[in-house]
Amino acid sequence: MDTKIKKYFFALGAVIIAFIIYVGLSGLISCKNISQDEATALIAQRPEVLQYVKRIMDNGAKTYHIDASKLSEKNSYLVHVYEIVGTETDGHTATFNWYDVDQCSGEITPTF
Repeated sequence: MDTKIKKYFFALGAVIIAFIIYVGLSGLISCKNISQDEATALIAQRPEVLQYVKRIMDNGAKTYHIDASKLSEKNSYLVHVYEIVGTETDGHTATFNWYDVDQCSGEITPTF
């Protein structure tokens, strides 16, 4: 292979590696490190969750639940929005939705 072409590909490779390092490090530097309570609050403020809460409360529900748990393998929280139908001891849960909240970016992904 020609020396000029080798130098070109070497330089191109260096630029690509620098870009990958920059993107990776900038992602770490800008991590918001959202807490479990903050993840729950983000979900509670979503328009569809507010509408759901209003609807079930208007229909006689006494409470609703928004619970978060840490997903260590994904560096995110899994947030469950639901109500309990019947009594706490003799009822069942009715799920509205599950949400994945990225701990660094705060990006929210509904499960369904």
